[in-house]
Amino acid sequence: MKAIYLLMNASTLAEDWVDKPLELLDKIMTGIRAMLSKTLVEITSIAVEAARLSYVAMAIIGLLLWASGFSPYTGRRLMIGAVILAMVTELLM
Repeated sequence: MKAIYLLMNASTLAEDWVDKPLELLDKIMTGIRAMLSKTLVEITSIAVEAARLSYVAMAIIGLLLWASGFSPYTGRRLMIGAVILAMVTELLM
């Protein structure tokens, strides 16, 4: 009797045998995809904050160098670089 049940439901049992690992693999891949997405968002956020900190520091140092007359050419270049970095950072993000 049990052999007849197994023969009649063999296709269902085979599908379960194949589908369960595939469902598990799908759940694992979905979790990995979500984790990578969150990681990418965090990395982007950190990069934007670092760029903002950099262009503010460049502008302040450039202004001090230019205004003090210690190195006006370098100060002017730093301020121009800060403006370019600020525009690129804010336009891309």
